[in-house]
Amino acid sequence: MMVIAVPSISVLGQQGLFGLRALVWGLVIAMILQAKLFDAIVARRLRTLVLVVLLSNMMVALVQAVVGLNAVEMQALVEAGASYQVESQTRLLGLQATGQELSMLAGSGFVWACAVVVSRGFRRTGALVWTLGILSAVVTLVVLQRSALVGAFAAMAVVIFSMGSATFRGRRGASARRFGVVVGAALVSISVLAVVAPDRVDLALSRFATLFGLSTDYSFSVRQDTTLPVALRLIGEQPLGYGLGASGPVAARYAPAGPLADFPLGGIAADNGYLYMALQVGIPGLILFGIFLLSWAICGSFVELAPRDRLAPRAVVTYLGAIMISGSFWGLTGSMAVVVILASINDSRHVSEHAGQPSVQSVDRLESNG
Repeated sequence: MMVIAVPSISVLGQQGLFGLRALVWGLVIAMILQAKLFDAIVARRLRTLVLVVLLSNMMVALVQAVVGLNAVEMQALVEAGASYQVESQTRLLGLQATGQELSMLAGSGFVWACAVVVSRGFRRTGALVWTLGILSAVVTLVVLQRSALVGAFAAMAVVIFSMGSATFRGRRGASARRFGVVVGAALVSISVLAVVAPDRVDLALSRFATLFGLSTDYSFSVRQDTTLPVALRLIGEQPLGYGLGASGPVAARYAPAGPLADFPLGGIAADNGYLYMALQVGIPGLILFGIFLLSWAICGSFVELAPRDRLAPRAVVTYLGAIMISGSFWGLTGSMAVVVILASINDSRHVSEHAGQPSVQSVDRLESNG
């Protein structure tokens, strides 16, 4: 993928360099984290830091859902060019610049926490993970981003399917109960929020219902009738791509100089992460990336892990792959960093490396024995 687009970097200059960074940095982070370059202590500290970032955003977003956005938050939305509304409600943003970034964090946090609880149990995951699973489930709904809902459903389907596989043989009942508790607690939390912020929850549920009638939705119709056809035509005219930085958020900064400046809908905002990538690195680059993403989702990791410890990264990568269908999330650097770390950090493989601590297998035996 990189080699295919390298010639265009020199042509596009600074725009190409920014495009290179936006496209590949997340994959580089994943490979570094999974190559065991960090010891167990560093990995766990990084994991805790990510959990704190996620929980902070979830709590701020829930406050915004109850009391609304203040003047500073509204100004941040306007400056980020993301002050659009869904009917009467402005999208939440947590501590992020846009609601799109918050929805990416919320959905990934929910599917990761749920998968960890299902595979490892409540006591072994800790209060932070348990709390994250509940709060992020609520925020995923009330942030009013359908992409996050679709991604969460796809990831949850992977979790449910995995519980019936040989991976959880002997522990399927316990895993199912854990899954039910997390989902049940999330529904109770949504009910509580509905009491204190009924308008926000009512609109979120209405937004959820539109997933079953997208043909009548205005934004979906615009994508189907205008945005996607333009993007597909441009890809057909240049199957090797227009160069790194030619499409997406980076291109918006350099619109007059970009090769797709005359095609704002198809070139700047393809509204599809895969088309956004194909416009830059071409069809061959997209195929290579697709193979990479699919391999990651199937295996759960590029390093050796216990079978059930692959569930959490697999769920996160599935979520990532699903949200790209309806949005160009690749350029959201900070949010993508958190998602990649969630899919890459798994400290369970280090448990047996510390003297005096039980191995993963011995803990499993203790669990199965009650």
